[in-house]
Amino acid sequence: MKNFSIAILILMNVSLVAQVQESIANERNEEAIVEINEDSLKALALVMMRNQDVDLRLEASEKFIDGLLGLLEEEGSFGNSYDSLFNVSKIYPQDSTFRIMTWQLYVDVDEYKYFGIIQTKGNKKQDPKVFRLEDYSARMRSPDHITLNKDNWYGALYYNMKEFKSKGGKKYLLFGFDAYKFFEKRKLLEVLSFDKDGEPVFGAPVIEHTKKRNNVPPETITYHRFILQYSSKTSINLNFNDLEDKVLFDHLISMGSGIPDIPYVMIPDGSYEGFELRKGMWVHVEKVFDHMYEQGEFPRPMPVLDDRKGKSIIDK
Repeated sequence: MKNFSIAILILMNVSLVAQVQESIANERNEEAIVEINEDSLKALALVMMRNQDVDLRLEASEKFIDGLLGLLEEEGSFGNSYDSLFNVSKIYPQDSTFRIMTWQLYVDVDEYKYFGIIQTKGNKKQDPKVFRLEDYSARMRSPDHITLNKDNWYGALYYNMKEFKSKGGKKYLLFGFDAYKFFEKRKLLEVLSFDKDGEPVFGAPVIEHTKKRNNVPPETITYHRFILQYSSKTSINLNFNDLEDKVLFDHLISMGSGIPDIPYVMIPDGSYEGFELRKGMWVHVEKVFDHMYEQGEFPRPMPVLDDRKGKSIIDK
C-alpha cells in the first residue's frame, strides 16, 4: 500500500511538471495557464534544476520568483515555512522578525544566477514587507568595498546568519555560497542591515582582515563583505563556530592550476583563521587552532538545507 501511494505521488509530480513545462513552452501571452500555488512552484523548481533547455529554465525561474512573491504577499504567509520548496534556502534571525529565501540557477558552465527574497514579519510600527533581490554580481569589479541594496545585490545562496551590534545599530552576518565559475567557487561573509525606512542594506565597513606577505609589512584592510575564492576541486569552510564564538574559515594557499588563463587557484592547507567581534568590528584572528585539522574534520553545524540522502543545495 505504501509503495502504491508513493507511485501515485510520483505520477502526480511528473504530471504537474509536464503541465508546467508545456505551459512555459506554449505561453507567449500574459494569461497564466497553471494556477500558482506551492505545488506548482515545486514543479517549476524541478524544471529549473533538470530541464536541458536553458531558455526554459530561465523562464521557469522568472515564473517561480513571481509566483513566490505573490504567495508571500498574502496575509499570514510568514507563518508558512514552504518546506516543500527544496531548492530554496531559508534562514531566519534568532527573533524570527524576517527571513531570507535564496536559490541558484545554473545557466552555463561559467554562469550561475542567484535569486533572493526578504520577507519581514511586521509589527505594530511597520507593516510586513517583501523585497525582491536583484543579482548584480556579474557586473561588479570590486564587490569587497561597496554598499549595495535590493536592486544591486551580490547574489549568493545563504546558509547561515549571525546577529551582532555595531555602529549604527543591529546588523547581521550572512554566510553565503557563490558557484561562480566552473574552475573556481566562492564563499562570502555579507553584512545585512535595515535603514530607517526598513529597506535592506548590504555591506558595511565592519570586517578587518590583516594580510601578511614575505618581506612586506602587514596590511590591515577593512571590507564591506569578505569573499574567499577557491578551487572547485576542493571545498572550504566558512561559518560561525559557537564553541569558539568566532567566524572560522580555511586558510588558503595558492597552487598551480594547470588551466589556461588561470595560472593558480587557492586551496586550504589544513589551518584555520577567524574573525572575532570587538566593539562592533569583526577583527581578523590569524591562527585559531594549533591543531591542524584534516579536510572534513572541521566542526560545523547541520547542513544548509537538510540531510535527505546527504543532499545539499550547494553540494558541499
